Amino acid sequence: NRRHSAYVLIGSAMRLGLTIGLNHNIPESQFIDPVERQHRVRIFWTIYICDRMWGSKMGLPSQISDEDIHLDMPSSISPPELHREQFSDTEYLKANINLARIVGETIAKLYSRRKYNETFLQRVQKLLKALKNWVETLPEHLRLNEDDSEVNKKHIISLHLSFNQVR
Repeated sequence: NRRHSAYVLIGSAMRLGLTIGLNHNIPESQFIDPVERQHRVRIFWTIYICDRMWGSKMGLPSQISDEDIHLDMPSSISPPELHREQFSDTEYLKANINLARIVGETIAKLYSRRKYNETFLQRVQKLLKALKNWVETLPEHLRLNEDDSEVNKKHIISLHLSFNQVR
């Protein structure tokens, strides 16, 4: 029950990340180690997800706009054994990022006082279509198994709970 503290700490993490440039790609010539490079990418995107999700739950704005992010999405590294040893499922992280992006758009387009050329209803319809597309394009291993709920893993259930909170 310390949501305000969590929001402040996530904001501090985002500001620190922006200060050291986590929102920008670094050329491979400057950052050769693929494991360290991928950790850097995943740290930023994890902060991004937390910022969007906590902000939406509290009705507060996002700390960074998507236009200010010049960073690749998380990816897998070779060899696969090293990737599995160091990182979680890349597709799961990407699904969370894409959902967080929709959450950020929802906060900005529905709950801000900005003027838009589109009507409120048009903005809602676009966001609902984005959510529908998000759930329809999930990789098979991230979908809920409605036939056998025992096979659903906690992280997949959590992902779908976040989706349903946004919807």
